[in-house]
Amino acid sequence: MVSQKNNGPKDLVSSENDKEPLQKAAQAASGEKNSGKGEIAELRSEVDRVSDDLKVAVTDFNMTTCNLTIVNVGSKTIFFQSQNGFEWNTIFLSYANDSAWRSYVIEQYNLLEIKVSAANCTFTPDHHGFINPEEEALVSFAVPTDAPEIPQQGVVSVAFATHYGFTAKTEAVRQE
Repeated sequence: MVSQKNNGPKDLVSSENDKEPLQKAAQAASGEKNSGKGEIAELRSEVDRVSDDLKVAVTDFNMTTCNLTIVNVGSKTIFFQSQNGFEWNTIFLSYANDSAWRSYVIEQYNLLEIKVSAANCTFTPDHHGFINPEEEALVSFAVPTDAPEIPQQGVVSVAFATHYGFTAKTEAVRQE
């Protein structure tokens, strides 16, 4: 049994300093040399809209392994592949053990199943290694071998980051 709390993606533009790159991008895209705050608002609105297009849930985990369901509720295809050793997506795992929080970057995971969210239609990951809008993936990964086990009643925080840079985060408690 897994209980979880799903925290949606965080605001990608959180300070005045973060707005400068977006302002420059807005100027370049519009061809203007001195754009106003309207372009920033439009870009920020687009970033906020796209950042909400991904959901992740812990479906099962034990001392050393974890299964996630990643749902694409957006408009862009999310690819699960590696290219010349570069992984397109990354999982971040954090949990407390012996009163200390430990965090790990997970890039080795198994794509178990792809399915259409609202239907009983599944695809094999070998032939469909991506999730289109309204599709979801079941992903399994192991805690690194040198990491301590996830304790009973331990809180686990998992974030999934796509190759687009968008993230979704969830938390769960190990019940077994």
